[in-house]
Amino acid sequence: LNTPDTVAAIEAARFDGYFLGGLLPNWFRTDAILLQRVLGAPDWNWNQMPDAAGKLLAELVRDDWRRVS
Repeated sequence: LNTPDTVAAIEAARFDGYFLGGLLPNWFRTDAILLQRVLGAPDWNWNQMPDAAGKLLAELVRDDWRRVS
């Protein structure tokens, strides 16, 4: 996330159907995001986030999937 090309790369991936999959703090000694693409609709029932932050992230992922679908 710390390079100038990040926004363009994310936009290109979203154009191809990729959506937010998660946040990866300090993954590469800097923060990163996980983008994913799935065939069909994800099974949202498996997701059991225990706290408010997890629930918020799950909702962001679900909303982003809806936007690119």
